[in-house]
Amino acid sequence: MAKQQPWVVQFNGTSQPALVAPFDGCRSHETDMTALQGKRCLGRDGDWSVMLDELTRECFLMSFAGTSNWQSPTVISLPPLPEDTTPPSYLSCALSNQTPPDCTVTLDLARDKFLLYCRPGDQEWSRLPVEFAEKGDEFDGPITPGHKGKVYVTTMVSVVAVDSSGPAPAVERTDIRLPPPCPVHAINKCFPVPCPGSGELFLVRCCSFSFLGDLADAKIFRWNQQDNAWETVESIGDRTFFVGRNSFAVPSAAEAGTQSNCVHVLSQLYGELGMYTVSLDDMTIRLSIVEGCDDEEKAFWTLPTSFGLKLQVTDTDDISNNQVNQKSIEQCCQEEEEDKNIAERQWCDLHTDLLQLLVPKISFIDFLHVKTVCKQWNSIAGPIHDAKVSPLLMTTRPGRAKDLVEVYDPVSEKKYRIRVRIPDSGLRSQGSQLLHFTKNGWVIMSRGDDHMFFLVNPFKDYPDGGDVIALPRLELLGLGLKGLSFSSVPGSPDFVVLAAGTTPDGKVVIIKTWRIGDKDWKEECLGDDDVPFLMASHSPVFLDGVFYFLDINGRLGVVDPNEEEMEWNVLEKPDLPIRGSDKVHFLEWDYNYLVEWKGDLITTVREIGNGGSVKMFKLDRSQMVWAELEGMEEVALFWDRSNALIAMPPQGEDSCNKMFLPNYIETEGGGRNQAFYSLKEQQYYPSLYAKEPMNAIWFDPNLEDVIPVTKQ
Repeated sequence: MAKQQPWVVQFNGTSQPALVAPFDGCRSHETDMTALQGKRCLGRDGDWSVMLDELTRECFLMSFAGTSNWQSPTVISLPPLPEDTTPPSYLSCALSNQTPPDCTVTLDLARDKFLLYCRPGDQEWSRLPVEFAEKGDEFDGPITPGHKGKVYVTTMVSVVAVDSSGPAPAVERTDIRLPPPCPVHAINKCFPVPCPGSGELFLVRCCSFSFLGDLADAKIFRWNQQDNAWETVESIGDRTFFVGRNSFAVPSAAEAGTQSNCVHVLSQLYGELGMYTVSLDDMTIRLSIVEGCDDEEKAFWTLPTSFGLKLQVTDTDDISNNQVNQKSIEQCCQEEEEDKNIAERQWCDLHTDLLQLLVPKISFIDFLHVKTVCKQWNSIAGPIHDAKVSPLLMTTRPGRAKDLVEVYDPVSEKKYRIRVRIPDSGLRSQGSQLLHFTKNGWVIMSRGDDHMFFLVNPFKDYPDGGDVIALPRLELLGLGLKGLSFSSVPGSPDFVVLAAGTTPDGKVVIIKTWRIGDKDWKEECLGDDDVPFLMASHSPVFLDGVFYFLDINGRLGVVDPNEEEMEWNVLEKPDLPIRGSDKVHFLEWDYNYLVEWKGDLITTVREIGNGGSVKMFKLDRSQMVWAELEGMEEVALFWDRSNALIAMPPQGEDSCNKMFLPNYIETEGGGRNQAFYSLKEQQYYPSLYAKEPMNAIWFDPNLEDVIPVTKQ
């Protein structure tokens, strides 16, 4: 079946806007539209663009739809932009309907407390003042047209609903508060996405690592009119959402030829325009660069026909066929697995002396499976250390049994499900568990958005859902959660859990600690006005009885958790920027992680731009300077969006001098090629732009926890 896919248009103030097909290899179309020369696009809605002549301040609606002559677009005059209105960099528009001139045009100016509106033929723009429900609130964009003339605009804390179906828009409500911010990522941006026909209102919350973009997580909510609240949505069914400066929903992906149950997000990424594809089927994000476009503020979603282009069709049967083939593969794999299980039961008479020869050749989890086949096999005396053990990639899977996490073993190249009994909060917006930090076989998890955290050992007491320790409710009073860590195995004399947050200027550091038996967190408000510490988003490292913290320029902060009154100490050295230059960063540009390996402090710096290049440094304690490492010849590095860990790879595995990522590329037969960065060659394999599971963390199992698991 031949279908049409949306394109991206970027207005550059010239007669040659960039028209790019991101779903067709970024195929571009050469244009020469003289009507656009010297014009700035204030916003797009459907086939129409609101254009501004920056010399005369004249505004007009423009559409190239239905014409084959780019020199003769449909133009409808609007009033000039008011002299006292300075168009901000982020501005968007909405039309009450797609039948100009019989429509109302509404403009949203970010950081203002009013909307501008007019109808074609009006002499001037009118202001619609808005009394926000919360003092100090202001519009944050974007504005999105909804069902039957409704318009939705986001503010810093809420969504404002406006009825623009009449001659003059009217504010309906200002108290639709946004869902709670993500407890992991400091930068959150919400996009209303109304669905045509049904009248449902959705909200896409995009979470980024830094101000440079780099989408790390996305969550979908739906407004529940009856409960007057947002509820988490784990699937949008046959819909496709397109999000950016202008956002819209495709109600039937099957008819439109788009990917169902999927969200496409346009976002700036260090001088490039990225398109993030969020698949709710497998909870992954995939980044692709929209070649030919480089400015999020000037780029919009569009259909080719909106610019008079002949319908360029894309055969999307492959998408459906791939989905059918994938289901067939999964069914075949399931049938093969059932046959395999039958065969395994027939192997139970194999002598254990022969079986012990197998242990060094299988993975850690398969070793656990071997011991669960029968009582005789459970008596294997071979040490578990003989099995092949590698860090495992752990992910949570919303929409499925919420007490299960998925684990991928890169040694056996298999996925497993492990039961973890985290108590349910009962909140509509809870969603899945979030993963924060791992060490010694334990992982810190949080429950959705309600600030409840847990320490979990998934391989211990598995039939009962693992060993779960509930921590007190954790809040940092509006400060960003910069890092979570703990010192040692729970029950150890020096065991302590630590959470850290800072103010944006780095002058105030909040440290919270918890020990077994405490009813609440112990909180210390620390810091130094004279020595601001711009803490990196990372997991602090416990070494030699103290916690070490890394700032974005490579300085180190230290806290001794055993002191009655903790003190915050920023070391005098290292004092030079870690990147080996005099350039000091005041915002978090890169991923900066601190790792301990054999008593040494190692820092990894992964750039968001520059092709994601990676550098590693070791702290030379004799000089207290960071010394750059050329590589790590005997170990492998495992990196995710929460932390990093270093491990010795199993014997016979070609993993040294590589940094493994959560990303992967699917292969025929349902397998995967795990992405990694070669520290020697300074290059990603098989690709930097590979699928990445949302909410994934590398987990190093404790070899003493020999507990059965179930194969997926």
